[in-house]
Amino acid sequence: MEKLKKPIRKELPYLKIYLDDLRSIYEVLKQHAKSIVIETEEYSVPSVDALKEVEVEEIHHLIIRSDNPYIHIDLLPQSASLYVSEDSTYNRGILSEVEEILNRCKRRWTSILTSTYFMWPLGLVLGMSIANAIMDESALWSGVGLGLLAFYILWAVWAYRFTLNKHSTIMLRERRTEVGFWQRNRDQIVVAIIAALITFLLTLLVVILID
Repeated sequence: MEKLKKPIRKELPYLKIYLDDLRSIYEVLKQHAKSIVIETEEYSVPSVDALKEVEVEEIHHLIIRSDNPYIHIDLLPQSASLYVSEDSTYNRGILSEVEEILNRCKRRWTSILTSTYFMWPLGLVLGMSIANAIMDESALWSGVGLGLLAFYILWAVWAYRFTLNKHSTIMLRERRTEVGFWQRNRDQIVVAIIAALITFLLTLLVVILID
């Protein structure tokens, strides 16, 4: 009697992967697998470097598949997963090397901001603000409640669109060329903060005048 070996499947968190990360994964698979296939949503490419020929800055659909052993890495808009056809000590070693590379690609802040662990506390604060506004009939609490409600709606829309389309983000450039988040979005962040402050002050003014 021989025990059947089951496959291994792991769901991956939000990822942002660069070409050098993909190259590292490719090299790990190349050391152990007989053949490797790389596919985007529209193309099959012979190597990681060939992805540079795709004339976009980023994609959200990439599949890396190796044969003997059969390993499937799915990086898709709504999910990401890692599949190994046979659970063995040898395959777990390969899996460990691939996971080590993917771990540095996790989008930790995105995972926090799109999780229910963030949604419920924010909803609780919103509910308390609205309750205080109703009970105390306070202009200040009414302004705070309306401001938080606007923020909550904007966040919910962003989170929904992100989880639907950008679970996996593959940047078609090297990691070292990436500009920092704050530097890249500085102007937009400043404008958003100013707009939020103006909206809050106008809302508070309207509530005071009505009161």
